Amino acid sequence: KLFHARPACALVIRDEWNTQRIRNLGVLYAIPDFVSLFLVSRMAFSTKLHHVCVVVFMVANLFNDYSDDGVGRALVVYAVFSTFAYLVNLLLASRFLQVNARMALAMSVVALVVYGSCLCINWLWQLRYVLGRWYMTDTTGRLALAVYLSFIAMVVYDDLVLVSWLRLNVKRKLKVQ
Repeated sequence: KLFHARPACALVIRDEWNTQRIRNLGVLYAIPDFVSLFLVSRMAFSTKLHHVCVVVFMVANLFNDYSDDGVGRALVVYAVFSTFAYLVNLLLASRFLQVNARMALAMSVVALVVYGSCLCINWLWQLRYVLGRWYMTDTTGRLALAVYLSFIAMVVYDDLVLVSWLRLNVKRKLKVQ
């Protein structure tokens, strides 16, 4: 995932929304999700929905002008916070590698803390942003928010499934120690 702290700060703190950069990074962000829909045979249904939503969001991303303060910005912020939790993807990949028990436990704990923290901060930002937009927009804007919330709810559900798995994974690894 190619978002990192400098572009994220430019977006959120300095209010610099470079539409072409966001579109390019959005396509790159969605590639692993799109490819895994075809190559990964054993995937939880919630994860499949998550990946489909990411692809739908990527297509919408190609037609959005981020210089306008609209619901698309909430999607970008969600993606940015998701990239900060890259350790979860490393942990998931490490299941297929030879990782010693102490390292696996450390990775599991750090992944849970980082991912949980990113989700909490992200969801608080999303709530503040969506509520603010809801009361400042017309019917069309509210419809866009409702569509966004419908799709992002499926991503949030998969995030909750993953947090639950991370918690169980940490507990299992603590029992082995």
